[in-house]
This record gives sequence, C-alpha cells and structure tokens, in this order.
Amino acid sequence: MILNRKTGLRRVYCVLLTASLVFAHAAIADVANLGALKDNTLIQDSAGAFSNGIGPSFFSGRIGAPVNSIRRGLIAFDVSGSIPAGSIIDSVTLTLFMSQTNAGAHTINLHPVLADWGEGTSFAPGGGGAPSTAGDATWKHTFYPNSFWSSDGGDYSGTVSGSQVVNQIGYYTFGSTATMVADAQGWLDMPAGNFGWILVGNEASPTTVKRFDTRENFMPERRPVLSVDYTPAPNVCSTCVGDMSVDGSVTGADIQRFIDCMTGQTVVNCTCADMDANHSYDPAADVPLFVDRLLAAPPCD
Repeated sequence: MILNRKTGLRRVYCVLLTASLVFAHAAIADVANLGALKDNTLIQDSAGAFSNGIGPSFFSGRIGAPVNSIRRGLIAFDVSGSIPAGSIIDSVTLTLFMSQTNAGAHTINLHPVLADWGEGTSFAPGGGGAPSTAGDATWKHTFYPNSFWSSDGGDYSGTVSGSQVVNQIGYYTFGSTATMVADAQGWLDMPAGNFGWILVGNEASPTTVKRFDTRENFMPERRPVLSVDYTPAPNVCSTCVGDMSVDGSVTGADIQRFIDCMTGQTVVNCTCADMDANHSYDPAADVPLFVDRLLAAPPCD
C-alpha cells in the first residue's frame, strides 16, 4: 500500500511539474545578454558644464568644432547582478549600434574606467550635450557638481581591453579578448570595482566622431548588449542535488525555485536543478529525478 501510494505521488508530481514547464521551458544556456546599467558622454569642457546622461546616444571621437571637440563614451553593465557568484567568465562581446557619422573608418578602443561615475538627467539629441545635472559624469566630474576625476577627460587605464573599426551606420561587435574577459571577471568577483569602459575614438583629427545608441534609445533593438559566456560555479548543493534553498533537504519549498531555473526565470543556484549532472536543464530528464529526491526518505543522504 505504501509503495503504491508513493508511486502515485511520484506520478502526480511528475505530471504537475512537467505540465508547468511545457509552455515556459527554455534550456538555460550559460550565456547572459546584459543591457547597459548606465552610459554617458564626456564632453570636452574645462568647467564640466555639459553632459548627456539620459540622451538617446553617446559619442566617441572628435566633432568638427575648433575647440572642445573631443567626446568619450562611458558604459557599464551589472555583471554581478546577472551571473552567479563564483562563475568563470569564458568570453565577452560588446555589441553597439552606430547610428550617425560624417567620418569614414576609425578605430574605437575600450579602456577600463578607474573611478565610479554617474548618469544624471541631462538630455541632448546631439554631441553638444546639455547643461549638466546632479549626478552627471562630465569632462571634469565623476558626479556633478562636487566629485571630480583625477584628470580631466576621465580616469581610465592605458590598457586597451578591446577595439573595433567603425565605419558606416550599423551594428558593431567588439570581439572577445583576454583583457575584456579579465575585466568582466573582475566586475563579477569584485562588484564594487565595476566602473565599466570608456570608448576612446580617433582624437588626433577633427570630424571623426561616431554616435552610438544608448540604453535610453527609443529603439530597444539598438541598445547596447554585453554578451557573457560563462561556466557556472561548482554546485554548492552537490551532496543534496535538488536542494534549491540549500537548507540540507529537498522539500516542497524547493519546487518553485526548481521551476524558475528550468524556465530561465533565475540563474541563482540553478546548478542544483541539474539533477543528472549533464550541464543542461531538461524537464524530461530532471523532473523525475527531482521528484524521486523530493519523495525520498530521508530526502538527502
């Protein structure tokens, strides 16, 4: 009787869990596509009077003006908020849409920024910027009006993390480099030091500027994307696979998190949902094993 009851419960759980995944199932690949956390333009001006915190574009290179013509883009991504702690970053690419230029092909370089910076409420459609507002990064300020860069034009490493030749309007991807991977790994492991990248263009000649669409752009498909390919951290629940809450046992409290991992609603501790340890998430294989562990007595050895 007990055996039949357990068999019946197993069937019910398997049916219910599988049914909950039928319409939402998506295999969790170890790739995260991140939208920008913040972006801005450093507009050359000794007083730091101009910025473009929530504008639809940021700029890199030089405009045609005889003075104060340099523009440098800033961009940052919340890596630690999207990728499980302890993961290993395998590759990183940055995709931007360049939406306006009067110049030919010029190289844009990514450099790690060395100080935190802000995105205020200044708004301008063009490269001239708008009056700086509280919290804006400017040529002079990290956060307008009272916090400053060590050097005008931004504090950034001389190391080039990645580069891309940008010509005419279209999408451009900065291919993964060892330095870009190291940058992203550092942002994951030490979030407090995540200040993003500065985009430095051709500043030797006038009229080289490139306009890139920002996270605020009204066309979502043109917004910046950081694609991170990573290997998840070792399974913290290796002695009790299926223990989504890591409390030492598999109970009904773990069911919702298990479903969330299977459907891609979360990436937190999802290695615990890989019941057959094959580095993929498949209801046909993992649901029966999860239910077996749920009904086991004791639920974890």
